[in-house]
Amino acid sequence: MAWKMATGEKPSEERPPYAMIVIVSLLLGIIGTFWNAVQPTPMAYAITAHWGPSICAMWFGAAPFWLLMLAFFLSKAKPFQKYLSLKNLTVLYAIGAMAYSYISMQFPWFWYPGIIYFVRTVDPDISMRLWQIWWAPEPDICKLLAVGGFSIGQIPWNAWTPVIIFYTVLFDLYAISLIATANIFRRLWIDVERIPFPHTMVAYEFLKRIPTVTVASEHEKTRRSLPFLIGVILGICFELPVILAILLPWFPDIFGWRAHTCLGGTHVVYAGEIATHPIYSSIAGLGSLNKNPATVAAAYFAPLDILFSASCWFIIILILVQAWYYLGHYTALMSYGSCCRSWGSECPARAPPLNWHTIEAGGLYMIAITELIWHRRYIIQTIRKALGKTSEVSDYEEPGSYRLNWIIFIVSNAALIGLWMMNGLSIPIAVILIAQNLLHAIAQLIYIGRVSTPHVWWEGNTFFRFIWPNPPEPWWNVSYEQFHAHSFSMVMTSLNEPTCFPIYGAAFSYRMNNITKATSNKNLFITVTLVALTIIPVTLIMQIVIWSTYGWARTAFSQTWGYAAYFGQTETYIHPSSTPPNEWWPWFVGGAVIVLVLQYLRSRFLWFPFEPLGFLMANGYTTLQRGLASTFIIAWFLKWLTLKVGGSKLYEDYGMPMAAGFLVGYMAINFFAGLTGVYRWFFPF
Repeated sequence: MAWKMATGEKPSEERPPYAMIVIVSLLLGIIGTFWNAVQPTPMAYAITAHWGPSICAMWFGAAPFWLLMLAFFLSKAKPFQKYLSLKNLTVLYAIGAMAYSYISMQFPWFWYPGIIYFVRTVDPDISMRLWQIWWAPEPDICKLLAVGGFSIGQIPWNAWTPVIIFYTVLFDLYAISLIATANIFRRLWIDVERIPFPHTMVAYEFLKRIPTVTVASEHEKTRRSLPFLIGVILGICFELPVILAILLPWFPDIFGWRAHTCLGGTHVVYAGEIATHPIYSSIAGLGSLNKNPATVAAAYFAPLDILFSASCWFIIILILVQAWYYLGHYTALMSYGSCCRSWGSECPARAPPLNWHTIEAGGLYMIAITELIWHRRYIIQTIRKALGKTSEVSDYEEPGSYRLNWIIFIVSNAALIGLWMMNGLSIPIAVILIAQNLLHAIAQLIYIGRVSTPHVWWEGNTFFRFIWPNPPEPWWNVSYEQFHAHSFSMVMTSLNEPTCFPIYGAAFSYRMNNITKATSNKNLFITVTLVALTIIPVTLIMQIVIWSTYGWARTAFSQTWGYAAYFGQTETYIHPSSTPPNEWWPWFVGGAVIVLVLQYLRSRFLWFPFEPLGFLMANGYTTLQRGLASTFIIAWFLKWLTLKVGGSKLYEDYGMPMAAGFLVGYMAINFFAGLTGVYRWFFPF
C-alpha cells in the first residue's frame, strides 16, 4: 500500500527548542497584538501591515514570512548564525504558521470575542440573556473598553478572568482537536496525496536562501537566485508605492489604491456608479475584480487544472446570469455595488434560479465527505494501529503515535461537547456543531493546500437551517440552544476563525518538514501545540489591556458596530439563502451531486478538464467579493504559458522562484509598513 512505511532518513531524536518556541510565541502574542492594534486606517493598510493574513483573499500570513525575514538579517551577524540551523528555521516557520491567524484582524478583535464585548454595551438586556457571563462580563465592565484610560492595575481582572479562561479553553480545545486531525492524516495528505500547500512552497523558496542553510549545491543556488531576486525587486517596486500612497497624501497614487479599493487589493465599483459604469452596467453577474498582483503570484502555485476549471466555470456562470438577467431575473444587481453582488438578497449567490451559495454549501460538504469515504481504508488502518492490531500503516515517522492522536481527538471533542452542553446545547446539536466544523476544516484545508486560498465561508449553519428554518417571533425569545447553534456555526465555520485555521498551521508545518527533513514530525507536533496553548491566552489578555488603556475606537480593528439581532436573526438566517430550506434544498443536494459527478468523471477520464474544486471556486463568495476571478484567469494564463514555452524546467527554475520572490518582496514592504504604523502611533505625522 502507498501509505506503508516510507523509506528515508530516520527523523531527528533531538528535543524541540522549547525555550525558543515559548519565547517567540509570547513575543508574537504581546508584540503582534499591540502592533496590529496601533496600525493606521484605512483598513486596507492595517490588514496589509499586520501579522495575520497580509494577502487576505488568499490567506497568506505575514508572521511566518516576517520571522524568516528577521532570521535572514540575523544570519548576517556571527553571534546568531549558530542558532539559525535548518532545524531551528523549520521550527520557526512552524511557529509563525500556527500563530499568524491568532494575531490577525479576526482574532481577538472580531466576532468571538471582540464583537461580543461590544454587543454587551449596545444590547445589554438581550445580550445578558443569550450570552452567559463567561462569554463577556456585565455591560458596565464592557463599556470600560470603549472609554479607555485605565492602567493595567485598574482593569477589573476579577470580571475578565473567567472570560479569558473560557475562550482559552474553547479555542485551545478546537486547536488541539484539529492538530490531532492533521496528525492522523499527515501521511495521507503530505506523503501519499502530495498536496502541494503553496503557502509553504513560497516560504521554502525564501528559507533555503537564508545564508546559514545548505539545501542545494552552490551551482543550483546561483542558477535560481537571479529569478528570485528579480521577483523580490518587482514585489518591492509594486508594494512600496502602494504603501506610500496610502500613508502620505502627497505621494502619487500610481496604482490607484486610494479609491475604489477594498481589502487585499479588490477593485470596487460602488452602487451609485453601477448604472453609468461601461462594464458593470452591461455585465450583470460581474462581481469585484482583484488588481493585486500578489494574489496572482500566490495562485500561480495552484495546479493548472484547478485554475483552468475555475476560470471556465466563472465565464459559464457569467453567461448564464446574463441570460437570466435578460429574462427578467436579478434586476436588483444594477442597484448593488460590485462587492454586494456576492451577498445581496436578490443576487445569483442567494436567489434562484442559480442559488450559488446553496450549491456551494452542498458541494463543500461533499468535498470533505468524499475525502473521508475514499480514504476510509487508511482511516481504518490508523484505528487498527491505535488499538494495537495488525495494520498496514506505521506511525514511525508520524507526529506521535496513532493511539495518542486518536485519544487526543476523541477526548478534545468530548470536552467540546461538554462545553457546549454547558451553554445550553443538547448532545445531538453539540455533535452536529462540532462535526460540521470538522468537515469545514477538512474542506478548507484541501482548498488552501491545492488552490492557495481556503475560499469558503458562511455555509456553516446550513444544517441548523434545516432544524430551525426560521427564528421565533419575536426573535429574542430564541432558546439558548437555537441561538448558540445558529450564531456560532454561522460565524465560526468561516475560513478565518480559530475553530478552523489551526489545521492549516499544523499541515503547513508538516509540509515544510517534508521538504527540509530537518527535524521530526513529533517535534513539530509539540511546537504547534505549544504555540496554540501559549498565544491564545496572551492575545486575549493583550486585547483587554489595549482596549482598557486606549479605548477600542483608537485601535485599527475597533468594534463600533454589532447588535444581538445580528447573531440571532439578521445574519444567521440569510446563509446559504435568505429563504426557508424547503425552497432551496434541491440546490443544496444538487451541489453535492455535481461535485460527485465531477469527481467521478475526473477519475474515469484523464482528459476531462473540469475539477470540482475549480467548479466551487468559480462563483463563490470570496471569488466575487474579493475579485479572485481575475486572479485565477491571469494565474492560469501565466502558468500555462510558462509550461507551454519551457515545460516544468522553466516553471521550477524560473517561474516558481520569481513568483515566490515577488511575494517575499511584497511581504518585506508590508513589514516596513507595519513598523511605520507603530512609529506613527507614538509620533503622528
